[in-house]
Amino acid sequence: SRFDEERGGRAHFTEHCLANSAAPDGMPLELQLERIGAEFEAGTQRDYMHFGATSMPWDLPLVLGALGAICSRPELGHEIAEREKSIIRHEQLRYRDGIGGLWDALFQGLWEDHPLLPPAVGGAEVSALSSEDALDHWHRLVRPERAILAVVGNLDCDELASAAEVAL
Repeated sequence: SRFDEERGGRAHFTEHCLANSAAPDGMPLELQLERIGAEFEAGTQRDYMHFGATSMPWDLPLVLGALGAICSRPELGHEIAEREKSIIRHEQLRYRDGIGGLWDALFQGLWEDHPLLPPAVGGAEVSALSSEDALDHWHRLVRPERAILAVVGNLDCDELASAAEVAL
C-alpha cells in the first residue's frame, strides 16, 4: 500500500481482486482451494501483500497452481471489481471503528508524512478503482519475480521444487 500514491487502497483492492480472480477453468481460485479442503487467506499490510494456503501435502500441486495463477496470470473482470469494492467499503467501516483507527492515530503522530502512513484499507477513493487499476498495480508490483514462496510441513524438497517450477 505504500506504493498506492494518489490511489489510496489500490494494493488492498488488487489483493481482493486477485484472491477472487478466476482460474482458467472459470472457478474462483479461493473456491478451488476450498473444494480440496484447503484454507485460503489473503491480506494487505502497509508494506506487503500476502496470499497463503494451508493444505495436505498431496494437494501441493493444486495449491501452488492456484497461487501461481495469482502471481502470473490473473483473470480480473468488472464484476469481481465491483463486488470487491462493496466488501472493502464494509471493511473500511469496521477498520476505522476498531483498532485500525487507533493505529492510524498513533502512526500519524509518529510518522507525519511517511509513505507507510496511509492505511492499507484505503478510503473513499477505492470506489473509483476498476479492474484495470488492479491489473495495472499487478503489472507494476505483484510480479512473480517479486514473490517469495514459503512452505512448511512434511514435504520432499525436490518434489516441492519441481511442483513450484511447474506452477510458478
